[in-house]
Amino acid sequence: MDILIVSPFGGIGSTITSYFVSNGHKVIGIGGSHSKERKEQFQISDFVETDYFSIESMDNAFAKIREKHEKIDAFIFLPGGSLFSKAIGEIKIQDFKRVIELNLTSAVVLGQHAFNWMKGTGGGNMVFYGSTTGLKPSKKKMPYAVSKAGLHMLSKSFALEGASYNILSNVIAPGYVMTKRHIEELHSKAKKLGKSYEQMLENLKKKNPLQGLLYPEDLCEMTDKLVKTRKITGEVISIDLGQTSLN
Repeated sequence: MDILIVSPFGGIGSTITSYFVSNGHKVIGIGGSHSKERKEQFQISDFVETDYFSIESMDNAFAKIREKHEKIDAFIFLPGGSLFSKAIGEIKIQDFKRVIELNLTSAVVLGQHAFNWMKGTGGGNMVFYGSTTGLKPSKKKMPYAVSKAGLHMLSKSFALEGASYNILSNVIAPGYVMTKRHIEELHSKAKKLGKSYEQMLENLKKKNPLQGLLYPEDLCEMTDKLVKTRKITGEVISIDLGQTSLN
């Protein structure tokens, strides 16, 4: 398969990219400028840098990809971040807009390009990485929750209109994933609270019914299924050890 991955070298993206490359798929990447030097490390076919906060930059990046490649079979969208934590009454509108641009506007722009490309080449599969915060809000994360909820509905819209063109679209909504950045944050938070890192992990485990931790590797199986499925579309699939649906 020819798979276009947006943010192929991030906390989750690096694991997803390695998974598909190791399984013999052709991976094309679009991401931030800081990621360019990692193309050779991950042995992907091509990489074009972009700025998720610039529509023109994203348009240009996609045009470069289309110039060099005949088609894509799958599109995986991974960018995202809460950027800050603030009480709902303290959030400035410009900060709200920035979170929306990163998590949702970029998905609309790049998703439209992928959708239109697939329409002309016989279809394909779209997978968007949402969040359980888009299903159940968290305190001090309002912009992030709104953007991810919007992303979930965006995917459903692609699924609805894409059905006539053999385009399927789904969302994976992970809970708290033990990426390198989150692990570093937990160590820092433990130090500030006077707790051990192990205590922080135990507190995390208690939040979900399966009493476990979620790692990027745990997301590969479902991602693989959704880029290949011909039967599943319009779904938002939570992978969070039961935390959202059972608590």
